Amino acid sequence: MSNSQPVTPSSLSRREVLIALGSLGLLTALVNGVRGSLRFLTPPVSQTPPRIIVAGAPADFPSGELTALAAGPAFIGRDGAGLFALSAICTHLGCTLARSGEELACPCHGSRFATDGNNLAGPASHPLPYLALNLNDDGLVEVNLDQTVESTVRLKVKSL
Repeated sequence: MSNSQPVTPSSLSRREVLIALGSLGLLTALVNGVRGSLRFLTPPVSQTPPRIIVAGAPADFPSGELTALAAGPAFIGRDGAGLFALSAICTHLGCTLARSGEELACPCHGSRFATDGNNLAGPASHPLPYLALNLNDDGLVEVNLDQTVESTVRLKVKSL
């Protein structure tokens, strides 16, 4: 027969209690560090935007300028061939781009894009996609955030 007694909380030594508490603290710090790292690597998302947004009348978009849309993550530009839309979502990790002088800049990780969508500086390695445009029944420009098109596709509209 063995004289061993079951271990009870009162029979733990001070060293064992301190080791258990230290291990718990280390585990907590490790979990919080991993959680913080994952949060840093994912873009902030506030809400899901509508997938088709009404941008406005064709006359609202002057030739030679790129206009940011308040209704969703897109830019609309006009050139000699017509209107086009660029996604305002960075191709690196999906942050929303902002105008920075004559460029589009990612506030999260520093990628930069030209106003034609070509990437100028990383970490993004792909250009911005062009989005499909349509005129709705009221004659307003609609942007389809789910449909990409070739960079040469333009919505033909009357000149100003």
